[in-house]
Amino acid sequence: MINIIIGVILVFGGGAYIFLRLFFLKKKLINLQYNKTASIKDSLEIFRELLAVNINAKTYVEIRGNIMSNSLIKATFCNRDCVYYENTVNGIVEKEVEVKQADGSLRKEIKNETFRISSDKKTTEFYITDTDLQDEIYIDFQSFGQKCETETAAQSVPKGMEGNFPTLNPNFTPGFKQYSIVERFVPNNGKLLAVGSLSKQNGKYTLSKSNEKGHPSYLTLKSKEDYVKKMNKKTSFFVVGGLLIILGIIFLVSGFGVI
Repeated sequence: MINIIIGVILVFGGGAYIFLRLFFLKKKLINLQYNKTASIKDSLEIFRELLAVNINAKTYVEIRGNIMSNSLIKATFCNRDCVYYENTVNGIVEKEVEVKQADGSLRKEIKNETFRISSDKKTTEFYITDTDLQDEIYIDFQSFGQKCETETAAQSVPKGMEGNFPTLNPNFTPGFKQYSIVERFVPNNGKLLAVGSLSKQNGKYTLSKSNEKGHPSYLTLKSKEDYVKKMNKKTSFFVVGGLLIILGIIFLVSGFGVI
């Protein structure tokens, strides 16, 4: 009986998972594929007409422009200028461990272990503009949950070379081997594809995350074509739901005593 109950739960759970994921993903993909990416200049011309009628006007837009800021952040290790920055510094140590063999004997082996040393995150006000630099739309990064696909820089710094990086302190952990540094950032002057709700806030044209149903919002450094390809790949997650259904059917069949 318990197998039947588990089977029913897995079948309905897997089916619901597939249906909901497919529904929302397809809806987002339809919007992505049929929305037209506009220039910042054209978007603001239309929006100014709306503002002339309603000072609280908002409009849903898809725009692409160059990232700019009046107060740039300097990446700690790769020295890139950026508007959003985070890093993670891990340490790697060599440790001697005893590994049990098939015959029951113990053999000593050297293994690497990783531990967190530090992490950092920074953001600054930024906007996007066309190449002529005539118009600006500020990005309300907070409304997007500070989420944007970033560029990544990774490097390893051997023990004894930390002097090349003033922010790294010598590490005296026994067996310490090297630092592993990963930086993620939104670069200044990079290309940003931004989709969301355009309004005027505190005298600035501002793009925020849309709260309207059927209006997905996102920020990405990818081209629209690459972003759509990425979304299509997400359909592979439906395999999870399919496996749950198959597993559920197995439990159901076994519960009825067929297998």
